[in-house]
This record gives sequence, structure tokens and C-alpha cells, in this order.
Amino acid sequence: MNDPWQLLRLNSPERDSVFLRRELLDAGVSPAQLRWAIARERWRSILPGVVLLGSQSPSRRQQLIGAQMFGGRDAVVSGAAAARFHGLRGTAGNGPVDLVVPRGRARRDVRWARLRPTRVPDLGVRRGGVLRVASPARAVLDAARWSRSQSAATSLVVEAVQRRLVGVDQLAGCLEELGQRGTRRARIALAEAASGAWSLPEAELLWLLETSRVLPEVWPNPTLVAPSGLPLLTPDAWFDDVGLAVMVHSRAFHEGGEQWDVTVTRDGELTAYGIVVAGVTPSGIRARPRETLERIERTYAAARARPRPRVAATQQHRGGWLRSELAHGR
Repeated sequence: MNDPWQLLRLNSPERDSVFLRRELLDAGVSPAQLRWAIARERWRSILPGVVLLGSQSPSRRQQLIGAQMFGGRDAVVSGAAAARFHGLRGTAGNGPVDLVVPRGRARRDVRWARLRPTRVPDLGVRRGGVLRVASPARAVLDAARWSRSQSAATSLVVEAVQRRLVGVDQLAGCLEELGQRGTRRARIALAEAASGAWSLPEAELLWLLETSRVLPEVWPNPTLVAPSGLPLLTPDAWFDDVGLAVMVHSRAFHEGGEQWDVTVTRDGELTAYGIVVAGVTPSGIRARPRETLERIERTYAAARARPRPRVAATQQHRGGWLRSELAHGR
């Protein structure tokens, strides 16, 4: 190429001004020209062997493209970055970019790019321009098992299932392929999603209720119908033998304050049909779990002292046994 700066005109939205060093050399840029452009901060070396044709810090998309080029053609973007690519918003938008690479390659962490060797290839890789992105199921599970905390992993998997990005069966099948090693956090998160929990606080509530030696089997998110046939508010947890509903009240997990106000108001509709409602908060579950559980147990005992309300309940999920199985890796 007579004029190396014509590379700017060869650029495309897919490349977003990101090139491999060897591509620039093949296009006619001499090593001296390349060194000059980087030294003068006309271009930036953003990862080993990867150059951004510009002086600005790389955007998130440029980071993704750069990480893909750094990883090579057999690398696949996975984990939190891939989950966000598929539309999940419960993951950080500026965290590390994890790429799975074939077993035998070395693990490397360079700046924001992290190469993670795997023995299990992803057969559902999606393409987005120059990017190769893991399938939704693999992306979500990788993000869960690489999360820094169990709560972050559970929140991500529950979001993926509730938004119908991927089904529980798909996640379970992918998890089986990944095997036992390093997947405990993802297994617990999947078990919570399978239980029918609609949010992280609900998942934490179900875990807490299952530790009780007093309470019977809990039904997550059952369908309730009044004697007249009118559908009632779905409680977060339900004890069918006495007609006790447990509700998690938190503005943070509803779409705006107005919806939260409506939810709290509708608790009164359950009470109008004779249903005992025990309200709890996420902070109470986390900071005072024993106190919260004992209060629910006392409310259950009080509910047993009166006739069960004449409402029909249909169990939608049986999550307890599945949570136990997945959490123990069986």
C-alpha cells in the first residue's frame, strides 16, 4: 500500500478501528511507521499484537473486538461479557472480557482480556461481526461460575430464566456437559432459578424457609384463585395446608415505585379472602435470617389456629429437591 494511512478508509463498522499488528504490516505499514504512530499516540497498542487506529481509550465494543483478536480465531467470548451481549443487564458493562479457548492453550490474563482453557467446546457459538460469542446457556453458566459471589451468580441466572433468554432445561443440559469441577456456584444458582424464584431476594427467602424444622414444604409462586374464580396475587412463597403467604417487599426489585405500591396494596386483597400474609424484606432476610424465620414460623403457628381460607392453590414449581440435587452435584 503506497499510503498506509488509507487503512482508515478500509476500516468498517465490524472492525471499529481495531486491527492486528500483522494485518497492518501486511497492508504495507512498516515496523518503523507503526512504532512512530504508537509512540506519538496517533494509534494505541491496546493488547499484545492488537492496535487501535486512534488515540482515544478503547470503547467497550473495541475492547471486545480487541480481546477477540488477542484470543484468536478459536477463542469464544463467554461469561459476563457474552451474557450482556445477549441482553442481560445484571452484569457489569465494563468488566473483564472472558474468552474460552481450546484445552492445551495457556491461561492468560492481560489487561481486560482473560483466556480460559476449556475441554468442553460450545456448539452454539453466535457470530456478531468479527466476534464469536458463546451461546446464551454457556454464557450465563460461565458468568455464574466465574462470579465473585453466590448472590451475583444467582441473580444472573434467575434474570436469564425469567427473561426467557434461556430455559432451565437448556442450562441443566449445558451444566451436565461442563461437569462437576468448578461449577458449584452455577449449580446453586440454577437450582434457585428452577425453584421458580423471580428475583435474588425470593431465592434467598426459599433457602431460608427450607432450613426450618417447623415449616412444611413451601410452594414458590403458586397460582391462587378465589372461590368466585377470580385470580389472586401470586405470593412469593405459600404454605398450602394453612393458607399462609410470604411476600418479599423491596422497591429495588420492582419496576419503579408505582408498581411496588400496587404490590403492597394487593397484599390486602389476599387478606380480604382470609389469607394470612407475612411480609419480609431483603435486608431482613440477609441481616437477620434467624429472626425473620422465627417470625414466619410464629405466623404459621397462628395460621393453623384458624380454618384454612377457601382459595384454590396450584403448585407451579417443586424446587426443593432439585436445589438439593444440583447444589450437591448429583
